[in-house]
Amino acid sequence: MAVRYYFGRVTLNPGQGFTGTFPDVPGFVVVGDSVEEVSQTAAQRLSLYLQTLKDKGKEVPLPQTEKHVTPFQPVDE
Repeated sequence: MAVRYYFGRVTLNPGQGFTGTFPDVPGFVVVGDSVEEVSQTAAQRLSLYLQTLKDKGKEVPLPQTEKHVTPFQPVDE
């Protein structure tokens, strides 16, 4: 099986923590109190989410955003 890389985005929600999303995977969202927490949770759960889509006979989206990624911009926590 080929390895697929999905690009994620972590957004600061002032007073509420951080939200992680993947533009190529609609409906997959993780939340946490830090960038590290969101990143770790996303890494653990994304493959499970994609496998669930496959098991339910739903289309597993292919990564498409590689050419649209913007440079990393650090956020003060």
